[in-house]
Amino acid sequence: MEKNRYSDEELEEFRQLINEKLQVAEAQYKDIIDTISKRSGNGIDDTLPTYHALEEGSCTQTLDDYLQQAQRLGKFINGRQQDLRHMPCNKETHPQGTVTCRATHHTQHRGQTPTEEMKLRTILSLLLILFILVTDQALKIAVKTHMSLYEHIVVTDWFHIAFVENRGMAFGMDFIGTAVLTVFRFLAVGVFCWCLAHCIRRRYPMGFIICLSLVIAGAIGNIIDNCLYGLVFSESYPANPFYAPVAEFVPFGKGYGNFLSGRVVDMFYFPLWQWPESWPIIGGRTFFGAVFNFADAVISVGAVAIILFYYKQLSEIIKK
Repeated sequence: MEKNRYSDEELEEFRQLINEKLQVAEAQYKDIIDTISKRSGNGIDDTLPTYHALEEGSCTQTLDDYLQQAQRLGKFINGRQQDLRHMPCNKETHPQGTVTCRATHHTQHRGQTPTEEMKLRTILSLLLILFILVTDQALKIAVKTHMSLYEHIVVTDWFHIAFVENRGMAFGMDFIGTAVLTVFRFLAVGVFCWCLAHCIRRRYPMGFIICLSLVIAGAIGNIIDNCLYGLVFSESYPANPFYAPVAEFVPFGKGYGNFLSGRVVDMFYFPLWQWPESWPIIGGRTFFGAVFNFADAVISVGAVAIILFYYKQLSEIIKK
């Protein structure tokens, strides 16, 4: 049986129309609920400006009338929310008018309008990104200004704090120029920010939004190093028997490099074990010998979680 497909432009037009009607209905619903709350708080006999008390023989809007209006608006809002929830996948209809649609990929919390839910998800994403950036930069600045280059602090046999610098690749890899890598990061962050905004608008699973926020925050954290550290820090040097120099803040522009030439600070080192000496190629080497920072870690966690748990959502975005 041949099926009709709505174009993306038609779906977007439908979506905008529904959103406009929702905004009006939500505002009216809120006004009515506020009025009912005030009415209930002030007593049944109280007359508020929103209640038009007229002369005898005319109609007066009662509390029951407002409750009925609120109930009708609530049903209307719920119906339009259902329409929006199904619209991203509601692209095929039969000629008879029946709709074919797979299960939606998002959920909505009870008592929240789509606008409120979108605002909440946006705030949570921004707070998570801000927390990661503050934590990442605090760790890097503490290491940069208190440790000499290549200095090790042994916390346990399998965990060290080891200060190293690289030109920006994750886990200490260094085979692409800093400026080129930073430009690539800017482009990648732009793409991921678009994906995050798209997923918030379409109410994708909150876990997927958190994973995208992790990747964005980690990338921005390392971009800050590339862009600014060469401008605001003095050079870091290895310790010697007579002197253990550490970097310090300098006036802006008087640092060891220029814009886009800053080196990323790494500090986490987990020498979990060494391969047996008799093994070919890897014998005697440390398992997971990379040194990384907090930003690298959150990028890896977010990316792996997306691949393992949200590959369907990722494939939908890639197709678009």
